[in-house]
Amino acid sequence: MMTSSIVFAGISILIVARLLAVRDIEAVIAGCVSVVVLGSMVWFSDIWTDYVLPFGFWESKASDHGNPRQSGPAIAMIGWALLLVLGYITYFG
Repeated sequence: MMTSSIVFAGISILIVARLLAVRDIEAVIAGCVSVVVLGSMVWFSDIWTDYVLPFGFWESKASDHGNPRQSGPAIAMIGWALLLVLGYITYFG
């Protein structure tokens, strides 16, 4: 867990540093907010499954309806994937 936290923080710092170097302040603020939200998806996925996921329109149709705890690893994976997409867009977009 410690290694993934260090990797996440390193990628986040690189994204924010790149935004500070080449973009205006609005893009930097948007990038920081995105990193915080994605960090909450990775580190606090249990809160996302308990409080955010049930608001979904198709939640009652999900195969794990009534037991959202099993969705925690999927939410964390989506957070990692979106962080990598944000990094790609920041550097190559």
